[in-house]
Amino acid sequence: MSEESGEISEIRKNLTDLLLIYQKQQQTLFREIMERNGLARSRSKMIISAGRRDVSASPGTFGDGATDVSSGVVRSQRDI
Repeated sequence: MSEESGEISEIRKNLTDLLLIYQKQQQTLFREIMERNGLARSRSKMIISAGRRDVSASPGTFGDGATDVSSGVVRSQRDI
């Protein structure tokens, strides 16, 4: 029984190692494709630009700074 559980542990370890290698290769490939297409940006710039989009698109806030605090419902510019 312990020999069998040792084999299972070894198989799990090998699968985990293979998964980590696969994920690393996927990240590298994705980065290379983005760079090749001129879409690569530094991580800090991506976070900053994503933050800008998130602020203007979050529920209860509007691009012009108006907020519907009572209901949290997003209103269109026409409703304001």
